Formats: sequence, structure tokens, C-alpha cells
Amino acid sequence: MDENTKEREGSLDSKTGAEAEAEALKTEEAVEAKAEEVAETAETKAEEATEAADTKAEEATEAVEAKAEEAAKNAEAKAEEAAETAEATAEDVAETPADKAKKLAEATAEKTAETSKDAVEEAKPAKPVAKVDPEYAKIVWPTAGRVWSNTLTVVIVAALMAGTIFLVDLGLRAIIDGFMSI
Repeated sequence: MDENTKEREGSLDSKTGAEAEAEALKTEEAVEAKAEEVAETAETKAEEATEAADTKAEEATEAVEAKAEEAAKNAEAKAEEAAETAEATAEDVAETPADKAKKLAEATAEKTAETSKDAVEEAKPAKPVAKVDPEYAKIVWPTAGRVWSNTLTVVIVAALMAGTIFLVDLGLRAIIDGFMSI
């Protein structure tokens, strides 16, 4: 080789080193940009999940409140009906004093009121529902690449297992056929 060729190769090597350094910088910037993009996407998805959970919790609370109100109205109607029945019974039965009928009506009304309170307590949302949001925020979903990688792994392992079982089956069949021909 002549000296000019060596000089050109030397300058190409220095350019290649500078170009490699510039390319490394570009790659690093691209990786940082991608990391920021992924972080923003994760944050957006977390916010969406939180909003969805909040909406569902509000809907559940509204439904429970409506059921509680309905149960309270039913309890009040039953209490009034029981009081009217008790008063009618007191009037119909001459042997029962009026005070006894009043007490009976009051006792019935109290029992109905207790039943309605129990119904209202049962209709309230459970406290664990409030714990769903923080737990839901902890979920880390796999990336599409990770899902494909795992799927490919499962398919390959299943194919290898099927092939292994097939070969073992052929071998055992040959051994058994050998013994049967004896």
C-alpha cells in the first residue's frame, strides 16, 4: 500500500470514530425520549384507570343510597301498617286494654325501625371498595413485546414437549412390539 492510501484509511478511522460517537449520542437521546414517552403513557393509563374506578365507585354509592332510601321507605310503610293493625286489633278486642294495644303498636314500630336500620347498614358500600384505587394503581401491565416474547416461548416449549412425547411413544411402542413378537 502507498502512503496516500494509509492516510485516507487513517482519516476514515477518525471519521468513523466521530461518527460512532455522534451515533451513540443520537441513540442515547432516542432512548431517553422513548423512556419519557413510556412514562407519560403509563401515567396517562394510570389516570384513566383511577378515573374509571372513581366513576364506578360513585355509581355503586348512588345505587346503594337509592336502595337504602327505598328500604327506609318500605320500613316506614310497614311500621305505619303495623301501627294501624295494632290499633285496629285493640279496638276490635274489648278485653285488651288500650294501653296494651298502644305498647304492642310501639313495639312493632320499633322492631320495624330496627329492621330498616339494619337494611340501611347492609346497603352501605363495603370499606374494601375504597382500597381498590391504590391497589389498581400498583398494577404493571406487560409491554406488547413482552407479551409476544412470552407467547413465543410457550409455543416453542409446547412444540418441544409434543415432539419429546411423540419420540418416547414411538420408542416404547417399538419395545412393546419387540416383546410381543417373541
